[in-house]
Amino acid sequence: MKIKLLILAFIFSGALMAQDQPFDQKADRKELKEKRQERIEKLKIAYISKELDLTTQESQKFWPVYNKYEQMLKDARQSHRGMKKPDEMTASEADAIIKTHIENEYKRAEIQEKKVNELKPIIGSVRIIQLHHVEHKFKKEILNRTDNRSRGKGDHRGRRK
Repeated sequence: MKIKLLILAFIFSGALMAQDQPFDQKADRKELKEKRQERIEKLKIAYISKELDLTTQESQKFWPVYNKYEQMLKDARQSHRGMKKPDEMTASEADAIIKTHIENEYKRAEIQEKKVNELKPIIGSVRIIQLHHVEHKFKKEILNRTDNRSRGKGDHRGRRK
C-alpha cells in the first residue's frame, strides 16, 4: 500500500512540475529556428570547403573573411524587414523605400567587391567564381530538401526515403 502511494505521489509530482514551466511557443519556435540555422551553417561550411577543396591553411584564412562579409550582407538585407505592404503605403513612403532599396543594392555591391578583393589572395580568382556557383548550388539543394520535406517526400532531414 505504501508503495502504491509512493508511486502515485511520484507521478503527480511529475505532472505538477511539468505544469510549473510556462509554455512559450514563440520562444520554442525561435530556438528551433536558431538550431536549424546553426545546422545549415555547419552544412554550408562543410559543403563549401569540400567543393572548393580548401586546404587547412586556406580554411583558416578564408572562413573569417567570408563570415565577416556574409554578416555584413545579412545586415544589409535586414533593412527590408518589417516594411508595410504596398497597398498600405503612401506614394512618399514608397519613394523612400525605393531610394533605400537602391542605396542598399549599392552597399551590397560594395560589400561584395571588398569580399572578393580580400578573398582573391587567399583562394584566387578562379575559385572565387567557383565559390559563387557553389553558394548557389548549396542554396538550391537546401531549398530542394525543404520542399521535399514539406511535400512529405523525405524524412525529417529532407532526405528521400
